[in-house]
Amino acid sequence: MDESRRGAERAAEIVGALKAFARTPEERAPSTDARTDVAKAARAALRMVENDLRHRATLSVALSEVPPVRISETALVQVLVNLLINASHALPIGRRALGSVQLTTSAEDGRACVVVQDDGVGMSAETQRRVFDPFFTTKQPGEGTGLGLSITYRLVRDAGGDIEVASESGRGTTMTVWLPVAVAGAGEEAGAPHLRLEGLRLLIVDDDSLVGRGLRRRLRGCDVTLETSPRAALERAAAEPFDAILCDVMMPDMDGVAFHEALHARNPEAARRVVLMTGGGLADDVAALVERAGRPVLEKPFERDQLATALAELPPA
Repeated sequence: MDESRRGAERAAEIVGALKAFARTPEERAPSTDARTDVAKAARAALRMVENDLRHRATLSVALSEVPPVRISETALVQVLVNLLINASHALPIGRRALGSVQLTTSAEDGRACVVVQDDGVGMSAETQRRVFDPFFTTKQPGEGTGLGLSITYRLVRDAGGDIEVASESGRGTTMTVWLPVAVAGAGEEAGAPHLRLEGLRLLIVDDDSLVGRGLRRRLRGCDVTLETSPRAALERAAAEPFDAILCDVMMPDMDGVAFHEALHARNPEAARRVVLMTGGGLADDVAALVERAGRPVLEKPFERDQLATALAELPPA
């Protein structure tokens, strides 16, 4: 189950990175309060690529103490997964001895530095010039999309960082990622808002019953009511007390914004308990409506701590 979960999380991170790749520069602007533990992200990335690396390389890891960096953990994990996979695939299969891949972290000149180095086939000068171009790949047809390094480059640059490549044909490659250190915000020592989920009464409104049941299983310890019909959910939300109402944005018959507006007309206090959920990929007009609704938004799939943070934004019940 743990392995299945890690695989699902990796798939979610890849999809998230693809969605980030398609956004405009304004939409991709990093959150100023993002604070990611580099060592934690590195260990998560290593867990994801361990099966790919074990048959190709001897792995060397040196994680020095580094201040938190201004990039989301999901983005940094994806960056490191892409770099480690590329390093692994640069090692020829069939060597008498395994190749070498090294991952090191350090802090230099007020920035965090992450280096992924391999002793693989290396790159020509022409390949180095194009290595971050979308859809450029030196792999055989069907073996690569050419998106990994372009997404990596975009994620790093959008976070205000930089990425450098040094390589020589036949003598390996070194990828160096520079990331800005996160600036401590006012009141940070008090910690992020947190809310215990156990015992909360939640209404989940999602026309996809499979998604709804999955959320209900994840929210064990909560009193969860699931409705697949937004109109039936509206009747229930207007009449019964809930600590929070988690409503999908894209539903037939009545979308999440319309649900919130209808609930506000019938029970304004209940409408203040609404948290919108989205799988991403919203059309511009729908995204604008969601923003105007002024409700907390969760992007599916989400973890319990992300839900707790969103619920902490709601007024006291």
